[in-house]
Amino acid sequence: MVYARNIQGTTYDFGVSGKLIMNALVMYDRQSDTLWSQFLSRAVKGPLVNTQLEIVPALQTTWAQWVQLHPDTLLLDKGGRYFADTYEGYYRNGSAGILGESNKDGRLDSKDLVLGIDLAG
Repeated sequence: MVYARNIQGTTYDFGVSGKLIMNALVMYDRQSDTLWSQFLSRAVKGPLVNTQLEIVPALQTTWAQWVQLHPDTLLLDKGGRYFADTYEGYYRNGSAGILGESNKDGRLDSKDLVLGIDLAG
């Protein structure tokens, strides 16, 4: 999920809170310290609680494919820390979350990528 940073006329900077809701990322914004659920697409705690995040189009691709599509792209290299996907082991590991899974749907593996469609939006 990719969200717009501009909310109600203010640009927010987001970080990773270290918390999870339904085994999904919970972000925080550095301006108001509100907690934002990636899964629910809204603020769940703090001054902006229940504020909806705007989903923006995104492309999941490799660096090689990106550069082929956008050859003028510049990359900021912060000392070579990013030679590998830090989540690679997480994706390959079959376990889901600290407490495991509840209401497991056997049609997919725990970490299969899925495409969500919002029919109401």
